[in-house]
Amino acid sequence: MKRLIEDKKVKTRLSFKEWRSFNIRLKRLKRNLKKEADCKAAEIIQQQIELILKTLGINGQT
Repeated sequence: MKRLIEDKKVKTRLSFKEWRSFNIRLKRLKRNLKKEADCKAAEIIQQQIELILKTLGINGQT
């Protein structure tokens, strides 16, 4: 049995097994992307903190 999957302009027919596999991969990709974004944000914040400390003339690690 094929299920019609509609996502805005994309319409395709997938079996339940194909749809489930696609959905699992999509969730994994979103989760990995969020982790990567969080990691990048933490890195940028750390750089800003170091710049502020350097500007204020404070020597120290945070």
